[in-house]
Amino acid sequence: MKSRNKIILIAVIFIVGIFVINSVIPGILFRQQDNLGLILYTCTLGIDRMGPLMLITYNNGTHTIDENSCAWRNNTTSKSSTGEYQEINKMSCPELIERHTSGEPYANKENRIFAQEKISNCNFVDNWSEAQRKVEDWR
Repeated sequence: MKSRNKIILIAVIFIVGIFVINSVIPGILFRQQDNLGLILYTCTLGIDRMGPLMLITYNNGTHTIDENSCAWRNNTTSKSSTGEYQEINKMSCPELIERHTSGEPYANKENRIFAQEKISNCNFVDNWSEAQRKVEDWR
């Protein structure tokens, strides 16, 4: 009987903890003017915020962080997400691979995914071209 009560108590504490993490803390953070706290909270938990559609950023003067990239970017080299998208779209395969392996953060998740898709297309085209050469050599 006592172990059953302990299990129920642990379950109640667990459920209350989940409620606090998912509802109370974000509610408090959204009421504050502390954008850095909100960004670090959403990046740490890896959740996509379901609230205002406005992108939350924090600028400390030399670096900027936003909730999409979760990475600090130097203000002198930061680009708008659409400018970066256009830049990625114009890059050749070797330039894309060099940019992606450099570790420099992208302006947002969509640009990172777009670059990864373009790199996978480059790899597909390279593999297809190699396969075609082998077929031609075999003939």
